Amino acid sequence: LAEWPLLVMATHGSVRALAQILPGLQVDTQRMRANLDAMRAALPRGTADDWFDPGLAQHAGALALAQIASLQQDIERLGLPLPAGGDTARPPQRDGAVIF
Repeated sequence: LAEWPLLVMATHGSVRALAQILPGLQVDTQRMRANLDAMRAALPRGTADDWFDPGLAQHAGALALAQIASLQQDIERLGLPLPAGGDTARPPQRDGAVIF
């Protein structure tokens, strides 16, 4: 219990730093795809199939959304304002399909 204040302060500093850099984040999707394709080609087929299984990404996305919903409930329970930016519990979509 004595370590909680230090942990909270360290977490606050990390979250604050991320909040400052995330708005400037730019994703190079072509480069990302090239890196993923190169990694997939370098792995044995069975390993690549396991690592790049779309079901894993969908599961991770569902877990992330559940965690966001839980955090929103905690924030509301504590009477704190929710962050601006719309409904964060809704997954991103393109052409009606959920993107994970």
